Amino acid sequence: INIGDVEILGHGAVSQFTTNIATSATALDDHDCKHADIMAKPDNTGIIYIGGSSVGITTGIALYPGDVYSVDITNTSLLYGLAVNANDDLQVVFYT
Repeated sequence: INIGDVEILGHGAVSQFTTNIATSATALDDHDCKHADIMAKPDNTGIIYIGGSSVGITTGIALYPGDVYSVDITNTSLLYGLAVNANDDLQVVFYT
């Protein structure tokens, strides 16, 4: 089967961090990147909403414990989280 020319786009280094999200909009740590995978830690007790600086429960992307959100973005600090319950965490894997 010939599918023609296929370009496989890769990323450079892979890094990660874990961050605690407050019950108000919290910027993620500052890391230049091309792509990020954001996971609500499985042992969280509530939903974390992801979005821009004005993220809210009606405007953010809801991540239930164990959910993952993937996004092409230039810096992880452009994303904000808002936790329903204090002390819930996000695990962020980012690609440069």
